[in-house]
Amino acid sequence: MGPSRLPGVATWIMKASFVNFAKGIRAYIQKSVGIDGKSTPRTIRRLGLLDDIKQTYCWQDPRQWVMVLAACMAPDEKRERNL
Repeated sequence: MGPSRLPGVATWIMKASFVNFAKGIRAYIQKSVGIDGKSTPRTIRRLGLLDDIKQTYCWQDPRQWVMVLAACMAPDEKRERNL
């Protein structure tokens, strides 16, 4: 039995989420937290509209930038958990 299946042990996965609003598409970095087999998303960062991200960070594809950011944040979470 792995550590993610032990009772009371929290596991998480970082992911990029995109939500459609009237003004555009908003991007979020979320951590999917699971305890005892139940899963719920927790918002880590609200990044704003994709158009704003494109202008601020000068990326042609803001969705790709958000996914790269989520991937870069994932090792930090693993490091914190092991401390």
